[in-house]
Amino acid sequence: MQQDISAYFGSVGWLVDRSNKQVLGTVWLIRSQIGITCAHLLIPYLENPEVLAVEFPQLGRRFGVKQFHIHGYYDPWLAKRSFNQSPIYPPISMAYDAMNLAALVLSPAPPTLEKTSVEKVNRFLSRTLPEEEHALAGTANNLQITSILQSLLGNRNQGTLTLYEKRNNPIARFYLGDNKVTHIKYLHLINELALYRLLTSHLPGEPEESYQFIFTYDFDPEWARFEPVQKSTAGLLMDAYGRMESYQQLLQEFEGTGIVSHAVPELNLGPLEPDLRPPAACVWNHLRNGLPLKRLLRGCNFDGSVIMGAMKFLKDTLQIKNEPISPPTGLEAIRLEIANECSLTRGTPITAISLDPDTKMPVVESGFILDTFPQRGDGHYVTSLGLPPSAAGTPLFVNGQVVGIHCGLILEGAEAYAEWIHPSLAISAEQVYQCMDLDPLKQTTEILAYTPGVTMERLTGDWPPLDARIGVSSSGLAVPVQAQSGEAQQTGQTGSGDFNPVSGDTQERQSATGGQRPLFADGSSVPQDSGYFKRKKTGFLDSLGFMFKGGKVGIDSVEIMLLRQSLDKDRFERMEFNDVVRQGDLLKIRLRMQANTYVAVLLRRSDETEIRLVYPEPASEEDQVAKGDLIDLPERYSDAASGGRMKIYNGIPIKSSDGLDEVIVLTSTQPLAGRLSQLGVDTVFDTVANNIDQNSGIGTGKFELRRNALNKVDPAQSGDAGNVLGACMVQVQHG
Repeated sequence: MQQDISAYFGSVGWLVDRSNKQVLGTVWLIRSQIGITCAHLLIPYLENPEVLAVEFPQLGRRFGVKQFHIHGYYDPWLAKRSFNQSPIYPPISMAYDAMNLAALVLSPAPPTLEKTSVEKVNRFLSRTLPEEEHALAGTANNLQITSILQSLLGNRNQGTLTLYEKRNNPIARFYLGDNKVTHIKYLHLINELALYRLLTSHLPGEPEESYQFIFTYDFDPEWARFEPVQKSTAGLLMDAYGRMESYQQLLQEFEGTGIVSHAVPELNLGPLEPDLRPPAACVWNHLRNGLPLKRLLRGCNFDGSVIMGAMKFLKDTLQIKNEPISPPTGLEAIRLEIANECSLTRGTPITAISLDPDTKMPVVESGFILDTFPQRGDGHYVTSLGLPPSAAGTPLFVNGQVVGIHCGLILEGAEAYAEWIHPSLAISAEQVYQCMDLDPLKQTTEILAYTPGVTMERLTGDWPPLDARIGVSSSGLAVPVQAQSGEAQQTGQTGSGDFNPVSGDTQERQSATGGQRPLFADGSSVPQDSGYFKRKKTGFLDSLGFMFKGGKVGIDSVEIMLLRQSLDKDRFERMEFNDVVRQGDLLKIRLRMQANTYVAVLLRRSDETEIRLVYPEPASEEDQVAKGDLIDLPERYSDAASGGRMKIYNGIPIKSSDGLDEVIVLTSTQPLAGRLSQLGVDTVFDTVANNIDQNSGIGTGKFELRRNALNKVDPAQSGDAGNVLGACMVQVQHG
């Protein structure tokens, strides 16, 4: 069994904006005067750390923030620009940045809050409402949003309806075109899910929120670069209104609920319809250690009516119970230990400690490491924890030691996991040492000498010397789920023998019925030979994996993947290179960079005469792509439509049942777009296509680009590295 971590409840607190009493995220103690949290939470306060405080509500103590130590690989000024330019507030994507980690130097008490400091922070957090001419403006609550949309559509308006919060930050957008609602954005969600979540966002016991709204005339807005709404507008609004009413009615059945937890050891979804099982499984997993209702509604991705419907089913079948809130006692501040070995494997069970803003109670939630996440660099992981924004910075434990820090939701690639899992990003706790410029092999006394100053007093009673109780663990991390061998493989037990989320007869498609064993988007269950979670088959061709590696030719490496969205699917899924696409499908090209490089992508369609430069788009904005970056192309794809208008797609549309599309990916150590344009993209495409070495629709080769010519070169020769291009051609067959 995992070590009890309740002793650390007093060492996990909140990062608080004192000017508006808002909880920003989670902070935990690595030393008496040093707290760890996420760097993106600090961006509005970089010049005014005195506005912040770190609060330990269970202990009744609050500390000031003297200064920040942001991880050296995190760019706070780039993050600042991202904050100001975010099309939707809050800017959830900022939690997705690499090395999103910071250390806070604490003071015994917060300083006096100066008016000038508050004004500076408020100016940064606020925006000015757009001044362009608008057709409609006012205020509305959730109930009135559907009526406003119907009114705008009734008058055949085309443009964007934007909802703003009290600081004039846009929180939701609706695009109306062709006499229907075509695109919706709210939080990280889009279209139907965004609308349902918005209209069921009101939490029990809280005043209903009103929004400012503005409708502006526009066409093809930049923010709406994704697939349009599939439902008819009438059906969408009726469904949304019904969900809102259902949500409010179900909330009344759970009024006054304390902690909701499991009443039975295993979940039974037998009488539930198949399409309702994923949300019930998701809710069940959230409640594994007990959870307040508001916390569940904040952390779960499903809309409120679906969550409450799952709660009602679990309550009616006596599978969950309500318990009064019992505050923990005897808490004190103890430094959290970082494990010596934080390299995690898929399937490792992890536990998180955070605080609930409503009950001010410590909350323990558990999940798994789903995968590594090299897109953000070494030491980044995907986890199954669905935590609310106030939990950014939460420590993740294995065997009572911190192995990672929770950042926020994964925004790219989430489709690779089951729909009832909320993939989140975590950073290895080893990065704390780099953030604080410390050697992880140093002894405890050296680490404690990092920042001399006033030692934080014990928060409850007398505090023994800190040195005697804290330090880096001298033993390696024992990961409970490892590759199995011997008798353990035959019996199906885990390598450690002390944690097995699948037991008894629940193994048979347990995920599909809501059990703890994961189920991926393709419906496949997970083999247990080396951990409970296995990466889905990616569609990468092994021969392409590192074909552009720079050892011989001095150019960068890239991995290529094809994604397809069929007519009967609501998301893009990976496909094999030899798969046949069908009429009505949408196609995307995914590139994963293995080194810093310049990239160009050319496309020849069977139904078009011109070669398209898919990336960079526009060519004038070409920039080097960084190692670890993941790019999905095209970001948008336009075709001529009736009336001289352009139709925008979220991928490459497949318009025929026969034909062949060809994609060429080029990489170089030098900028590409200008040189390709000078020679002519048609000439470049034809030269590569006619001279590349092909095998079953896949071709690779090396070419030398000069001002007036492109020539194939011997792979064994290095050539002029600045002019040598790595090339790969992929053919996509229609059927």
